[in-house]
Amino acid sequence: MGMFTSSMLMNKLFDFLNTFLTHLLPPESKLKDVLASLYYYYKNPLYDLANSNIIKSLQMLPDGTLLCELNDDSKFISPPDKVISRGIKYGKASKLGRIKDFPYFGSFFFMLNEVYALKIYEKFYKLKEGDVVVDAGANIGLFTIKAGRIVGDKGKVIAIEPDPNILGFLKRNIELNSLRNVIVVSKGVYSHKGKLRFNVAAEITEGSLYEGILPRMYRSTGFVEVEVDTLDNILKELEISKVNFVKMDIEGAEIEALKGMDGVLKGRAELAIAAYHIVNGEQTFKTIIPWLKKRGFATREIEGIVYSVKI
Repeated sequence: MGMFTSSMLMNKLFDFLNTFLTHLLPPESKLKDVLASLYYYYKNPLYDLANSNIIKSLQMLPDGTLLCELNDDSKFISPPDKVISRGIKYGKASKLGRIKDFPYFGSFFFMLNEVYALKIYEKFYKLKEGDVVVDAGANIGLFTIKAGRIVGDKGKVIAIEPDPNILGFLKRNIELNSLRNVIVVSKGVYSHKGKLRFNVAAEITEGSLYEGILPRMYRSTGFVEVEVDTLDNILKELEISKVNFVKMDIEGAEIEALKGMDGVLKGRAELAIAAYHIVNGEQTFKTIIPWLKKRGFATREIEGIVYSVKI
């Protein structure tokens, strides 16, 4: 019993350390590097991915991008991060396998681990043929491609991504996987229609409409102006009246997006929202959960992901 308790306490310590590293310390902090070296050496999320049977092949392309083929025949092309991933830099080489040879693609591998190994968005809702799925914050399309293959020709995926530097890779990956059931929307989801500054980060997964996140949390490389609109407006323009599932990972803008999707929520779509981002000093799930409960939704939070369904 004592060993079990110690193990649980150690896991809690590492979980706190991960949150502290990711969300509370500024990117260039020396303390962040010291703590990161410990965390990623002993409890690196990429170890499980490296030891899984998910990746079939990895190949650097002449343009400096990475081609990854999975054992389910899905294919992805990813741009590099502008910085070396701490997860690869500080990880134990013998446990990282082939991943260690691609130090500038940490963001891609972390996304791949979340979507394919951990399946973090599918804990309570299982995608099925014929579903209409919204991927808000589609990035280069890992969840988009996975969902598109599952829902099939009778279903549809609306992939929403505002980052102009990422959008081309999203479209490229859809074409690479020969999917004809995906609609790409080059906007951000928000509480109103308009234009906003989008923070561009050194890591391809960290761009955000919420200016408070960058540059304090992540290494910012500048801003671009992007179009934003409500999810209800976007779906209306596409003549889509029913959505089964919404996956959302939009780096701190979650509550603003929810304010613009009354129609989707009334339609009883199930939600999986990455809500571990820090806004106004606390993780966004602490705001999102009471907001959803007030509107009649049952919610559950696991490691910063909010799962929700209308009661």
